[in-house]
Amino acid sequence: MSAQDLPVELRRALSEVARTPRLLVASDYDGTIAPLVNNPDHARPHPESTTALRALAGLPSTTSALISGRALRDLATLSRLPSEVHLVGSHGSEFDAGFVHAIDGDAKALLKTIATKLSAIAAEYPGVAIELKPASVALHVRNASEEDADAALRQALSVANGWGAQVTEGKKVLEFAVIPTDKGQALDILRHQEGATAAVFFGDDVTDEKAFKRLHGPDVGVKVGDGETLAGYRIPDTESVGTALAFLLEERRTWLLGGHATPIERLTMLANSRTIALVTPTGDVTWMCHPEPDSAAVFAHLLGGPEAGHFTIGPRAIRATAGPEIHRQHNDRRNTLGQSASNRLPGP
Repeated sequence: MSAQDLPVELRRALSEVARTPRLLVASDYDGTIAPLVNNPDHARPHPESTTALRALAGLPSTTSALISGRALRDLATLSRLPSEVHLVGSHGSEFDAGFVHAIDGDAKALLKTIATKLSAIAAEYPGVAIELKPASVALHVRNASEEDADAALRQALSVANGWGAQVTEGKKVLEFAVIPTDKGQALDILRHQEGATAAVFFGDDVTDEKAFKRLHGPDVGVKVGDGETLAGYRIPDTESVGTALAFLLEERRTWLLGGHATPIERLTMLANSRTIALVTPTGDVTWMCHPEPDSAAVFAHLLGGPEAGHFTIGPRAIRATAGPEIHRQHNDRRNTLGQSASNRLPGP
């Protein structure tokens, strides 16, 4: 799959957000950068996604992160991402430095009760299993028959009435947490810590909607797969996530490192008593503030690419393969720069 297969609107949004001063790129794990599988221990991430997240973390003024429902230790083991990529587990409540909310004695006792009750339910239905996490217990029904899955989920919700636990419904899973969990809060914490001026978030599950809800302004939310969502964009599968992340990486790298930009030493400065403009060798006004040198930029192609605006005057080429030949000459007496172009075809 290539970037051209992504929705045009998404490519445009990613190109624009790639030009923000400080960018945060975050993603869910299961169903987003890793496919959903029957055995959670076998959920390996898409190589293109992890490569892009690792490379994004290595760029200046750029942060990448995974925000997952998995326990932090499991997330680190499966993703195998370096420490430069922030990992947040337990649906946004478990950071490297510990949990956002403390797990006190009462919470630990409740966690033990929940584990005991859910273990008993899982034992009644083939294919139903529990997953113990530091602050929650998940009941997985992905490998059970539809009838057994529905019965197990109903029974779990019934016995949970008196627990006072936070219940999170996902794809073929119910999770009971003894502390508040919120991927949106985790996204905001990372945004604040990194001073991000815009964020991109990829997610596939209902638990990711809390993160989509926190997006605003230039932020970009991308829903993976079907289902209702608050995200502004949608792609079909985990392979598409890898493609989108790779596209975002190239757009960000190009903007930060000046890919395809005219070297600064080849630009010409034109000025009068008030205004200054930078002109490329082909006659493009690539940077100009107006009406004063410290005013807002009218043309900002130099930093923002074609969409940031430029002013170009040039001859019409005789044929597409032969561009104009540029001639430049400085007049010392008048202190002016002359530039001309010809459409002479190259010789045989």
